[in-house]
Amino acid sequence: MLQCSAPISLLPPDKTNITQLKLLNASLLPIHYSEKFYRCVLREPDFSRLAMCNDKYVGMVCCKEDNTETGKVLYIMTLGCLIMYRRRGVGSLLLEWVMELAQRIGTERIELHVHSVNTEAVKFYEKHQFSVKDELEGYYRYLKPTTAVLLSRDIDKDGDNG
Repeated sequence: MLQCSAPISLLPPDKTNITQLKLLNASLLPIHYSEKFYRCVLREPDFSRLAMCNDKYVGMVCCKEDNTETGKVLYIMTLGCLIMYRRRGVGSLLLEWVMELAQRIGTERIELHVHSVNTEAVKFYEKHQFSVKDELEGYYRYLKPTTAVLLSRDIDKDGDNG
């Protein structure tokens, strides 16, 4: 595994690094994201970050704000880290940034879906105080199994999130 000899920096997506986001998503996630997805990310750069270590893009997170019947939610659309940088704090740093964003914009909780076979990801989120709320059969049309796990974490209004 590689070590980051420099601090990890988090950068908003822009026209100069959107290709890196596309490459990270393509290499880390089992779903293809359309150009429309990336146009939305560029329109709302305050909801996404790229993690950089030693001048290399090593991780990413992309979120969106949703209004639901039960309140305002910050939804994590994608979050990932190159395998050789896992267990080095990159994913935790990205998730910490998401929690700070949720606090800043006043959302009541953070939610995301994880492919049911990705037990490593489920454990990662549970370690960060997310809990499984539901299992949704048929969520992923082109993956086998098609089941997604819905994870959620409430946001403490006092700013103490963990």
